Amino acid sequence: MNQIPDQIPPQTWCVASGSATDAQLQGFIDFACGGKIDCRFIQPGGTCYQPNTPRGHGSYCLDAYYRIYKSCNPIGTIVYKDPCKLLALSFP
Repeated sequence: MNQIPDQIPPQTWCVASGSATDAQLQGFIDFACGGKIDCRFIQPGGTCYQPNTPRGHGSYCLDAYYRIYKSCNPIGTIVYKDPCKLLALSFP
């Protein structure tokens, strides 16, 4: 049986991989927002609503899930730069 690690490596984020399809990302959004994570932030008016795309919202969900369950879903990839800081440059 797989054990959940106590910690995730510092300065890591789980975001949508380049090969993840919109359908896969939407499926993960539906799964994660069905009680696994708090999705208020990607609702209209939420701090992570923009970009309003399956990839943007999917990346938020993947990372929120990663923070709680210490596992990056196979449609995600681990990155070492904060994606929110990069998105903030695009969406002031």
